[in-house]
Amino acid sequence: MAKKIVFWNRLEPRPQLKSLERPLRAEVRDALWMLSRQWQMGEFIGEDTGTPAFVNLTFHTTPISRLSLNRNKARAFRSGRPLEAEVEQEYIPLSLQQRMEMGRHWLRMLSKLLPEVRREAVANAFRENKMLHFRVPANYSRQEKFVNGESLSNENYTNHLQAVANGRMIDGGRLFETLKTEKASVFLDAYDAAVDSIGDQFLDWAARLYGQSVESGAGWNASQLEYRFDCALSEDGEAVQVLRVNEYRGKKMDWHTFRTGTPAYEGGAKGLTEELEEGGQTRQSTVIPGRVAFPGMPAARWWEMEDGEVNFGNLDLDVTETGMMLLGQYLMMFGNDWLVAPLTIPAGQLCRVEKALITDVFGQQVYLQHYRETPSGKAETDWGLFEVAGDTVLETQGNQWLLIPPVSGFVQESAPVEQVGFVRDELANMAWGIESVVPDGVRKGENGFERALRVREYFRQLSDGKQESPPLPNEAKLRWQIGTTVPENRIPLLPVQLPESRPAQRRLLLLQRAAMPRIVPGFPYRRIRPQTHILRKGLDGPLKEPYYIFEEEAPRTGVVVQSCWRRTRWQDGSIAIWAARQKTIGRGEANGQLKFDLLVEKNKEEV
Repeated sequence: MAKKIVFWNRLEPRPQLKSLERPLRAEVRDALWMLSRQWQMGEFIGEDTGTPAFVNLTFHTTPISRLSLNRNKARAFRSGRPLEAEVEQEYIPLSLQQRMEMGRHWLRMLSKLLPEVRREAVANAFRENKMLHFRVPANYSRQEKFVNGESLSNENYTNHLQAVANGRMIDGGRLFETLKTEKASVFLDAYDAAVDSIGDQFLDWAARLYGQSVESGAGWNASQLEYRFDCALSEDGEAVQVLRVNEYRGKKMDWHTFRTGTPAYEGGAKGLTEELEEGGQTRQSTVIPGRVAFPGMPAARWWEMEDGEVNFGNLDLDVTETGMMLLGQYLMMFGNDWLVAPLTIPAGQLCRVEKALITDVFGQQVYLQHYRETPSGKAETDWGLFEVAGDTVLETQGNQWLLIPPVSGFVQESAPVEQVGFVRDELANMAWGIESVVPDGVRKGENGFERALRVREYFRQLSDGKQESPPLPNEAKLRWQIGTTVPENRIPLLPVQLPESRPAQRRLLLLQRAAMPRIVPGFPYRRIRPQTHILRKGLDGPLKEPYYIFEEEAPRTGVVVQSCWRRTRWQDGSIAIWAARQKTIGRGEANGQLKFDLLVEKNKEEV
């Protein structure tokens, strides 16, 4: 039996030019040309359908009830502040200017809230209390100048400090730190309930204005250099959804930042699904749908006059620009086929549209199914748009929720107070934390490289050119140098593995913060510590703790972490101010110029 041979022939048009300018022209020629052009664009295809006139939406909303920062113990969500302020709030050491302002405000509160006969006496008691005086380093010994050299080398800071020292102004920062654990009467000779009440008000004012609450920094995952938090939403006191954010870089929070989880998932957060508030509601809304419009959208009809600023023929695309090709196809073929039904939902609500009843201009009504309830939607298990997705297919299937996060629309941002670049140094087989911006102690950030040069010059003058062991006279042309130095704003990060006591993560490669030695002739060696709060994790507590960063968080491109102040106005008109961090992409690898075991010329030194 002879085998069949099947041939397929196809006529395929092939353009001679790469430019789309000529095909996209709406040229005006004879009548047959214009009719053929309309036929080509499908404008003669008619459908006996009606345009939607009304849409009745039945939707269910449930508010955010609980919040857990970085898997810590959950608490009730406070709706009086933006969500990003609750999550991003970081601790930045108070500057001298802020401490002065807090001291002035404390005296204003005493003058305003105390009886007139007691105002001056109580205010003088706080002014004369040496615990609240700014302290100026005076008559330091040579050893004390070496220990405090990092602050003494900053003349701008010491000059400002001398101007307010010796009781000229109250140190509001020290007052604030004391009031966290004590009452204001501790600065007086006797207990005073009125002063204690004013102290509580001052504590709330400072925490609100400067974002210095007890929970500051709780949302920052220092090992991943990102924020991490979880939210729980309730209905009738039962958890209906858990939303988690594992990698928030700190710039813009929106619905696509969140991932879904089951009510049983708590991710290690204690009490996330406990003590939930009731607040779920089912409501209806009837709206008039309208066509979707966006800048650059083509007109609905071919011969309709376009805006002069729209030029589709100017789409200069390359074969590798797939995204632009998809956008161009959407503009030309599907841009005017969509309708939108507006629905107003309060911020901080998780919403799900349960029913959509459409009434067209002929009075006919039809229920619109959700995409996932259609046959094609059931087959596409991993596709979704404008819905909170899950980490797995099972978590994404059947999910029809959309979160309207309670975030602010516009945020004012200060210049960076701290900035650290995490970069690799492949030649030295390590990484560096480069402090390019450090706090100046007065009110803002200063250049970390300039500060490093200033500190080095201070210690050079303090040593007065002394050498620990002058070399013996010899005729050698070369000498051995143990190693080079690096600027003090470079903090080494060494690759290590976790100890055997943690077998689950034993194979992980981590970057551990280390320290370079400060070698000043005539003084003992000291470790150079970071000046930014970003790198000082574990150093400011009573017990020193090591700091580890996941190795993949410092890629070859590097990353930059900034700390700055942010300010916004909330829905009720109140002002929210907080310190936040932001993670961005770096500029590549670095060469730390760190070398060991060098042979150099006798009168030359590698630095």
